[in-house]
Amino acid sequence: MLAPGNYRWQIQRNDGQAIIFNTKVLQDGKRFLLINGADSLLVENISRKEDSIYIELPFYESAFMVKSDAAHNLRGEWIKSSAGVPVLRMPVIAEYGNRTRFPASKKARYNVTGEWATTFTDEKKESKAGGEFVQNGNYITGTFRTPYGDYRFLQGIVSGDSISLSGFDGSMALLFKGKIYRKKIVGKMYSRNSDALNWHSDKGQVDLPDNLTKIKPDAGKVSFTFPDTDGNLVSINDDRYKNKVVVLQIMGSWCPNCLDEMQFIIDNYKRYEAMGVEFIALAYERTDNFRESQKALQPFLKKFDIPYPILIPPVSVADEHKTEKTIPQIDNIVAFPTTIFINKSGYIVKVHNGFDGPATGIHFTRYKEEFEQTLKTLSAQ
Repeated sequence: MLAPGNYRWQIQRNDGQAIIFNTKVLQDGKRFLLINGADSLLVENISRKEDSIYIELPFYESAFMVKSDAAHNLRGEWIKSSAGVPVLRMPVIAEYGNRTRFPASKKARYNVTGEWATTFTDEKKESKAGGEFVQNGNYITGTFRTPYGDYRFLQGIVSGDSISLSGFDGSMALLFKGKIYRKKIVGKMYSRNSDALNWHSDKGQVDLPDNLTKIKPDAGKVSFTFPDTDGNLVSINDDRYKNKVVVLQIMGSWCPNCLDEMQFIIDNYKRYEAMGVEFIALAYERTDNFRESQKALQPFLKKFDIPYPILIPPVSVADEHKTEKTIPQIDNIVAFPTTIFINKSGYIVKVHNGFDGPATGIHFTRYKEEFEQTLKTLSAQ
C-alpha cells in the first residue's frame, strides 16, 4: 500500500504556511507511526479507494486521501469530519525518504529549555498559557499549557535565533514560529486554515487557573441516569456507587486531552479501585443523537480497554444548556476534559478544568500526585 520508510508531511494552509509532521511506514506497508516528539500513534486503517490510498486515523474523524507517484511521494487531502460530515479539506503532500521536520541551517544561538509565560493574542482577545520546552542542540520538544488542556506533543528546532515547532495528531494541527530575544520569544501560531495568532513568551512560570467551573451554592446531591455505549441505563444512584468516592470524567471522543486523561486513569485504575473509588465518564459528542454518538465513540472503545462505564447524555457538546441538563450542581462546563470529584455522600467537593498531559513534564507529575492525594483524602473521610 505504502512504501516502507520515513515520510515528511506538509498540511498546506491558504497563506502558504505548512504544518509539518513525520510518519514512519512499517515493513508491511499497511501500518505507520504518526510521530510527534516522544509520542507515536499507530495508524492501521489503510485501504484502496479506486486510484487513491485512504488513510483513516484512529480518532477524531480524521483521514487522508492521497495518491502515490513513482518516487513514492504522496499528494492529496486531509479530510476532517464532524458527526460523519466533512467540515474541512486541506491539501497535503508527503515526501518519501525524508525524516527531517525542520532543517537547522545554523547553530542554536539560545537554549530555551524551561518554562515560559506566554500570551496568545488576536484582534479581539488574549489568552494566557505556559510554554514548556526541552532543547538539546538544535532539537526541541515541548508544549503549551492552557487552563483548558495542553497542546500535546510538539517537536521542532532552534536555528540561530529562530524557533519552529509543530504538532499533528489528527485533530490538533499546529505550527509555531518565532524569534528569540534572550529571555523573550515573539512569533505567530498557525492552526488549520484559521487566522494566525500572535504570541509572545517571557522566561518564567505562569499560574493557570484550574477552577473555572464553580460548584453552585447549596448544590444538592449529584443524580443522573444515562445510557452507556451499549444502550444500558446506568445511574449514579446504582448500588455500585453508593457510599463510594466517584470521579466523574467530562469528555468527548473528539477531544485529544480527553484521550490523554483516559489513558492516565486506565493506567492507574486498579490502584484507585483498591481505594474504593469508582469512575464514570460522560461523553458529550457532536450530536444529541444516541446512535451517532455511539458510533463516534467506537474508535475510543477499540483503542482502550475501559474498565468503567462511558455514558452518553442526550445533549450535544454545542448545546448551551448542556450543563444544567446533565450536571446542574455546577455552573458551566467550559473545558474538556473536566474532572469532578464526588464524596461518599454524593456531593461534589472539587472540580478540575483541563488536563496537564504527559507532554507537560513536571506538571503531569504534579497533576498525578494531586489527583491521588484528593482520592486518598476523600476515601479516608
